Amino acid sequence: MSLVSVIIPVYNVEKYLPRCLNSVKNQSFKNLDVILIDDGSTDKSGEICENYCKEDFRFRVIHQKNRGQATARNLALDMAKGDYICFVDSDDYIEKTMIETLYNSITNNNADIAVCGYNRVNETGELIKTFFPFNSERVLNKREAVLEILKDIHLFSFLWDKIFKRELFKNIRLPENKLFEDVATVYKIVQKAEKIIVIPLALYNYVERNSSTIASYSDRRFRDQLEAFYGQEKFAKQHHYDEAIPWINYHITETKRRILYWYISTGKKDQIKKILNELKREYRKELIFIITRRELSRGRKIAALVLSLLPWMYQWMFKIKNKGMLSR
Repeated sequence: MSLVSVIIPVYNVEKYLPRCLNSVKNQSFKNLDVILIDDGSTDKSGEICENYCKEDFRFRVIHQKNRGQATARNLALDMAKGDYICFVDSDDYIEKTMIETLYNSITNNNADIAVCGYNRVNETGELIKTFFPFNSERVLNKREAVLEILKDIHLFSFLWDKIFKRELFKNIRLPENKLFEDVATVYKIVQKAEKIIVIPLALYNYVERNSSTIASYSDRRFRDQLEAFYGQEKFAKQHHYDEAIPWINYHITETKRRILYWYISTGKKDQIKKILNELKREYRKELIFIITRRELSRGRKIAALVLSLLPWMYQWMFKIKNKGMLSR
């Protein structure tokens, strides 16, 4: 049986970390190499990591100064001993059979990547929503999978819902000192794969923490997110993924709409007029594409229509209901 390396970057998550590490420790698949990178935690996260390493020889930890999640993941990739790689975020947790199921899928199908669905849960583990890539098992080739990743409708630019052959990371590392490093990288990894298996099981639990979404917004966050999408756009043009380009442009425009959401929420009046004019132009160019996509919600289509025709009304609508149309 092959060894699977599980990469877990850790930073100030003492409240959630035991649940995460227990879910990995208790996996039905036992041949694990669990790499914890304590990224300069100032709470008891580092101590918790040390305790798990003492209790279970499969766990090992590196403590470093805070350098960011991408740097932590890159360090773990350099340390990984496994033939296969998977990732878990330290405030999330996984189902007991996740690694075994993904491992069996990737090996039985002689695939390069296996992908599962996920549950969005609150901090106490109550289910909010379940996401399945497809309703039945699918086998995708390179082109099909890259298109799905770039479209960001059925397959997503997450590292944590997948298991990868280790060799796919040769000459690929995550961009450091950037947010959205997975959005900037996953499509490049998939481009190196020949066969991707997708299973209709939700095996990963993504924890939606109680902290405000608006509080996490920043110029850096949006700058890095847009940079990642522009990188996708350049890649799609270079590699002739023409069908994905309208979707990437849509995601760029949607990101700018979140910037507007942030500006309105925080009263940045000087910036609101400028970005409203920009969104008006962009949504007018993309309107036919958006309103004819069955995959997009009615709320997204209404937002695009309003911003393309009567952008001033968007602020008024925001005051009445500031969540429904703006949530992802």
